[in-house]
Amino acid sequence: MNRTLTAVLLLSTTFAAGCAENTVTRQIGTNGSASLVSFTDNSQHENTVSRQAHALSDLSQDLVRASMIKGTKIGTAVGCGLALVSAANAKKCVVGAVAGGAAGALVGHHSGKAQIARRVELVNPNQLVRSIRKTNDTIEELTGSLPGLLAAQDKELKALSFERDMGTISQTKYENRYTEIQRNRTALAESLTLSASQANLASDNLETAATRGQTGLEWHFGATRNIAEQAESARSSISLL
Repeated sequence: MNRTLTAVLLLSTTFAAGCAENTVTRQIGTNGSASLVSFTDNSQHENTVSRQAHALSDLSQDLVRASMIKGTKIGTAVGCGLALVSAANAKKCVVGAVAGGAAGALVGHHSGKAQIARRVELVNPNQLVRSIRKTNDTIEELTGSLPGLLAAQDKELKALSFERDMGTISQTKYENRYTEIQRNRTALAESLTLSASQANLASDNLETAATRGQTGLEWHFGATRNIAEQAESARSSISLL
């Protein structure tokens, strides 16, 4: 089968996708040429999704920081369990320790009270919630726009392949754009892989905090795991060509 016949069959297959495939009719004109406007649209779409992916990796790094256990000396404070998560509860614990005559009490000393407060609140839940919400918003935007970008890139490559086979563009021009799309997808995949890894690390940090006594982190743990799963799913949808 010669190259011209292959190109004709490819064009027929593309058009058979139906009227809903508006991007295809914009990409392949009546003379078989690819629309420069649609290529520009794809490049703009790539830039938008790339910004979303970079923002996601930054926010997932914030998740890691927000989930990190504060301080280096974690332990029971004046006989109190680490399940306490507020400075107010820590103060009550200090008062109780005084009444019981606990040895080595940090009572009556302002810095001692502050140290106990740090020990019983390993992770700041409010800060973590804010970080999770921002990350969720960004990953929803990304997962909403990524499928459309991948489909548009595939259609553009088909249009360019047709033009190359018809001799209206050079092999070099085709390869240049193919390489651009390939690099774009590789960068997106790397960002999503990093985001998933960081979200999983944040979940591990929360699990550690729970084993050391902090309670009330179940929702936070599940939310970070869900972010990791969404990032992994988005990554798996990307063909690196």
